[in-house]
Amino acid sequence: MAPFHSNELCFCCFAFRGSSPKSIDRTLESMGLIQDQNNAALPWHMYSEHSIYFWHSDIMVTKTIGRALISSIAPMGAGIEDFRRLREKGYEYVDKTLLIKRFLDNPCTAALFTRPRRFGKTLALSMLRHFFEIGTDPAIFEGLEIMRYKVLVEEHMGKYPVISISLKDVHGATMQIARGNLAYAIRKEANRLGFLENSSALSNAAKEEYRRLSTVEGNDVRLHESLALLLDLLEKHFSKQAILLIDEYDVPLEKSWHEGYYDEMLGFIRLLFNLALKGNNSLEFAILTGCLRVSKENIFTGVNNFRPFGISHPRYASCFGFTESETESLLESRGLLHRISEVREWYNGYNFAGTKIYCPWDIVSFCDDAYDNPSAQLQPYWMNTSENAIVKQLADIAGQSARNDIGTLIDGGVIAKKINEQLSYSEIGNSIENVWSVMHATGYLTARRAIEGGKQELAIPNESVRLIFAEQIEEWFKIRVAANTAAISAMQHAFANGDGIAAEAAANELLADFISSRDYSSKEASKESFYHGLLLGALADMQGWHVTSNSESGFGFWDIAARRVVYKSQAFAIEIKYARSEEALKEASEAAIKQIEDRQYWRRMEREGASSIWLFGAAFYKKHCCISSKQLELR
Repeated sequence: MAPFHSNELCFCCFAFRGSSPKSIDRTLESMGLIQDQNNAALPWHMYSEHSIYFWHSDIMVTKTIGRALISSIAPMGAGIEDFRRLREKGYEYVDKTLLIKRFLDNPCTAALFTRPRRFGKTLALSMLRHFFEIGTDPAIFEGLEIMRYKVLVEEHMGKYPVISISLKDVHGATMQIARGNLAYAIRKEANRLGFLENSSALSNAAKEEYRRLSTVEGNDVRLHESLALLLDLLEKHFSKQAILLIDEYDVPLEKSWHEGYYDEMLGFIRLLFNLALKGNNSLEFAILTGCLRVSKENIFTGVNNFRPFGISHPRYASCFGFTESETESLLESRGLLHRISEVREWYNGYNFAGTKIYCPWDIVSFCDDAYDNPSAQLQPYWMNTSENAIVKQLADIAGQSARNDIGTLIDGGVIAKKINEQLSYSEIGNSIENVWSVMHATGYLTARRAIEGGKQELAIPNESVRLIFAEQIEEWFKIRVAANTAAISAMQHAFANGDGIAAEAAANELLADFISSRDYSSKEASKESFYHGLLLGALADMQGWHVTSNSESGFGFWDIAARRVVYKSQAFAIEIKYARSEEALKEASEAAIKQIEDRQYWRRMEREGASSIWLFGAAFYKKHCCISSKQLELR
């Protein structure tokens, strides 16, 4: 094929599936697409500087004269957790199939993978089911890493009966509701295996047992036998031991702990798992996933060759979440590599046994938003996948030392703590040390390095999680402030009477419980807005006063102002500043009063009949406040 020349106003697109870089080089070279305008050689992976693009999933190479033309980008499929659907519909998939090889190289009877929420656990189990299950379609694994291991694939792909069940919805206000939700999950899986009803390998009694499972209800006294029975039926039908996959194994325990029937649920789950996993000759192996490793003594008692693989175990460190190279490749394929520094700040920072890991939910969500808008603002996507109540729980039980630790974390520092990876949910609230351990296991904190005394240096992994801490701590603090009615009453009285000294004392009393950090944000306006909300919340219900915020007056907008409803001649205005240090508080408070005077924020109150107006400059630095005051007589 003749090479293209710079005077040709045209473009060509060629798709390469599963091709090696060298074969792509040869193809591009034969077309003249691997040279720039000066006939200098270009690598095929050059992007924005030259009009050549390479997409690693649905791979497209494009050349244009004059401008770059992006021909095809695979959609991200954010939230899709069905491996087969992702592959068949052409959605982006970051290849994690080597998880299969790592497990088969070192198999065990039962493996537990614990990772934070939204780190790819559900998709991984779906991928495992579609690989191992009898009747699978090998085409959906085409081009993926596991297919390079031909002997392994020949021996294991599509060779096992599989049970795959999720416990994520097994919860409710009562144990009976939770049992009903488990029964629904069992019925759903049993009906997926509907061929068992007419199996020639099953006796009439066994078929009747199957029909019972396919219609089982929560009040069935044999509900705890359901998984073991399904394994037995599959083994008899196929004459081959079955694989058991359980997703979100710990959700029933977590939810029952919150609802008050933890002990009852614990006993039920222990029996359910023991019957399925302990000495079961119908079981090939089981793989479970969850967020927290519940102590072996509580759940997996007697299960031989049980292996937990948490975030501190190196074997599967890169199998959940996105590695640095995977993230860069994904961004590069979508023309977003120039934003890698921002992405690192917001979504990187997890340390899984020495491997740097990005939160995949954040990366996928960002790439999805950037599909139509490459300049899309980075968002704390992970924040919105949970209530994040554990941060407020931490603050509730924290003493002053622990609150100082929280402030250190929000400021970007590290704290040294021992990590317990074998907690039960009933133990979480027993000590602040247990809460630190849970926050580490669930992704709110990450270990930077091991230090003396069996401790780990813990830190908030990235900006996305830092915002969770900041927002949750602010909410917690506002609740604490609202409960201090004596200080709020004193503050209202002080502002009403022009007493800056008393207002300052009341504000500092309210700040006594404050977590000493507001430096998570570089924007001073963001810091001021918190203290603005604090004062406004304390003054909003002043009896006999009309309180307003951010209203226009004079040559700008006042922060907070109030006027008596009946005696309209009395009013006050507050300007809020965030000082750069504790020593700068007085100067900042006086500058706030000067701003009220210079911009004449009192003009509106004057028009509304006020003749005596108190001006207050309120300056804050972390948990310290200074309030200056000045009376303005207009008539």
